[in-house]
Amino acid sequence: MLESAQAALVALADPKAIAPLAELFTLTQQSPLMSHTELEAWDHCRAQVFTVARERLAGAPGERDELYIHALAGSIISCGKAAMEVWFSRRGPDLTPASLAELRQLLIDAMALLGAGFNTTASPSATRSS
Repeated sequence: MLESAQAALVALADPKAIAPLAELFTLTQQSPLMSHTELEAWDHCRAQVFTVARERLAGAPGERDELYIHALAGSIISCGKAAMEVWFSRRGPDLTPASLAELRQLLIDAMALLGAGFNTTASPSATRSS
């Protein structure tokens, strides 16, 4: 599951593909009135990750229970949020190609950290953008 998430991010050769996500995050950071919208967006993403994880893990050897799937989905979304927060603290509302490339790399690195159990010695690329 984590490898799939990371592969999908790596496949985004054009960082502009994440521009709408970055723009929405930027808007919610600049307006307290938008904070509810941000929470709803993250929860919607978590629900989608949960659904995909449940489908992928159904019938697999050692099938995972609901707690595992909820924890996995929540962890993936939390890593995404962490990457967005670090990016915004560094770049603010900058949506230039260089800034979006940095966001893309932070997302990849966050998934690598999760996949490595947050062991930074096991994932050299995860410390590159830190």
